[in-house]
Amino acid sequence: MAAPAQVHKDIPYLPAESGGASERHTLDIYVPAVCPAPVPLVVYVHGGAWRTGDKSMFRYVAIGLIEAPANQLAVAVVNYELSTRAADSVRHPGHLDSVAAAVRFLVTDQSYPGRSAVDTSRVHLVGHSAGAHLLMLLALAPHAAFPHMNAVRSVVGIGGIYDIPRLLATYPDYCDFVDMAFSASQHESASPQHAAQSLHAAASHVRFL
Repeated sequence: MAAPAQVHKDIPYLPAESGGASERHTLDIYVPAVCPAPVPLVVYVHGGAWRTGDKSMFRYVAIGLIEAPANQLAVAVVNYELSTRAADSVRHPGHLDSVAAAVRFLVTDQSYPGRSAVDTSRVHLVGHSAGAHLLMLLALAPHAAFPHMNAVRSVVGIGGIYDIPRLLATYPDYCDFVDMAFSASQHESASPQHAAQSLHAAASHVRFL
């Protein structure tokens, strides 16, 4: 078994003056205890219907990836803004903006803890459920806040939400949480399946799973 990971917790990825003081704008990064050369970075984004979840719940994912004998990876687990029933709650594209800022920070910032262990030219995005939706949309639809798709090698979606209109047609009761995060006019444009019809040219090199 590999040596235990070094863990750097609660790293802010937005400056306080831009509203980044919230714990929702932080990430944890896990790097191998022994790392003679920079290693690829996995960025993990949790699910939870855009309204629940926290990076602390997925420590086991990061540790499992790093301690697997065949792997030599660093792993970042990201928090992002979540929707609530409050009138001023974040809605799309607020969650996506948070995730884009986190990945941009990991690729471009030179000073965060563990940075020397990370090869920022080999980034792999992994998301579950709503997290898969956000990462697929980040890769497939141009996002002004993330002009760094050249650093991304792959996107892995686990149980992702890729077609919101079809989701609601199949499971009408899901409108309970979808309506918290999206207006009806956004359902199609916020669906990775729709964005994939005109693949973002900057993502043409990316492998999708």
